[in-house]
Amino acid sequence: MDRRLTAARVSIISTLAVYLIIGTVLTGVLQPIGVLILVLIAWFSVYKLRHKGLENWELITRMGTDLRVTLEGIEDGLARQEENRRATAEQEEHAYLERERKRVEREKRRASSPTEDPAATKYAGMIQSKVRERKMPDDLELP
Repeated sequence: MDRRLTAARVSIISTLAVYLIIGTVLTGVLQPIGVLILVLIAWFSVYKLRHKGLENWELITRMGTDLRVTLEGIEDGLARQEENRRATAEQEEHAYLERERKRVEREKRRASSPTEDPAATKYAGMIQSKVRERKMPDDLELP
């Protein structure tokens, strides 16, 4: 028999076993620790197929290194997300404080300036212009 055929069979059987076990886990029959063990076995099998020339100890060392690198990448990604979230929150807080400051200034200006009705100022201007028109002929003396 060819070794590839054996490796292919082992891969297919392990995949089917993983599917079967995941199905039983989803129904609540198997404990979570069993799932962890099965995932580790499947992971080891995949690594064994990928790196055929390595001994078991070298393979486990390589798996540990890859896992460490992956976890560091995940940790860095989470740190960047947290930093972005904090920066966004700080910007929102700054914008909120700026809006509040402008609102308070606007209210102070409104409180300090006399309130004038726009219609009243319009009519006051019209009345003043009529009064001026009437005064002009009176000021002029006719000969």
